[in-house]
Parts: sequence; structure tokens; C-alpha cells
Amino acid sequence: MNGTAAYAQENWDSFLTGPEGGNVEDIVMWGDTGVARGAQDFYTSDDGNTWQFCNQYTFGAFAKEPDGRARATAYTHGMFFTSDYRLHWNQVSFPYTYGLIKVATTIPGQRMAIGTSQSGVNFVEVSKDPNSTVWKRPPCVGLPATFAPSDIIFNPITHTVVLNGNDPATPDTTFYRSTDFGSTWSPLSLTGIGAGEHTQ
Repeated sequence: MNGTAAYAQENWDSFLTGPEGGNVEDIVMWGDTGVARGAQDFYTSDDGNTWQFCNQYTFGAFAKEPDGRARATAYTHGMFFTSDYRLHWNQVSFPYTYGLIKVATTIPGQRMAIGTSQSGVNFVEVSKDPNSTVWKRPPCVGLPATFAPSDIIFNPITHTVVLNGNDPATPDTTFYRSTDFGSTWSPLSLTGIGAGEHTQ
């Protein structure tokens, strides 16, 4: 497989089964401690052997950071932050409390968040504040206001940001790329992303 790594696991064990189980969409681990996101959110402190319910909100996505820190999105409640390996989540300042889809850590101390507000405004917000208390919309030259972002990926090697989403005005364009942290964007062809755009 060109440019693709595949790994085999000899034995797989199921978890989150039973009445509180369901699909798991995202897992963040710091050693033996972690959080799983699905129909509900659970945490483990024993490398996944046992899981417990951990949050009153349903998180949409996690952005893991070192030393037990992470940010999470809650679609109708904005952004949350933990600094103690998920033990406590605190709501933090963000321009929108509704419609936040995903937050991504780019370079250390800098983050980018995407979504669509309750009034239908599609947004890309950037924070250069290490604590992310200040968020600003970058110029976004080349990114149509009608483009509704649904996912964001950052390549730490090339410092490239790729947005996935949809735009009724240009249905054939579902990917945009920025190499300057959101100041300018260029559409990516549906024929595929170049070999230099692998992410970690």
C-alpha cells in the first residue's frame, strides 16, 4: 500500500458493551488514562480494562495536548478544557456556544476551531493565546462564506491545515488547504491529496 501503514492486532477485546455502550468515535489516551467519545463519554484509568461515565455533556471531538491536557467540543455548549487527565472538565471562553464541531491544536500554544453557528454562520476561529482565551477569525481569503466545514486536520511537519466540508454553490469542492494558519485557502482537487500531505 503506497503511503499507507497498516497494523495487525492478534487479539481484540470488546469494551463499552451493554446498555451504556454503542459506537466509539474517538479515544484520547495519556498512558493508561484516557477518554472515549461515543453516544456518551467514558474514561479509563487502567488502560481500557474498565470504563466509567465521565461527563454530563456529549463531546463532539477531542484535541489532545501533553501532560493530561485536552480540549473538547460540545455542539450546544461550546468548548471545554481539562488539565487533569479528564477528571474535571471546565467550560472555557469561545465566541460561539452553539455549532462548534471540532478544535485542533496546530503548533504549541495555537489552535484552530471550526463549525456553523445557530444563525447559520460558518466559522473558522484561530487562537494564538497559549490558554486560548482569545479567538479571532483569520482573513480566510479564498474560502467561500458558504463553505460549511465539518472536519479539520493539521500536518505538524508541513504546518498545513486541511478543511473538509460542503458548499452548495460548489458541490465538487469539499477540501480546502491553508499553509498560513487560515489567512488564505486554496481548493483541493477530488483526485486526491498529494503524497506530501500525510498526517500523523
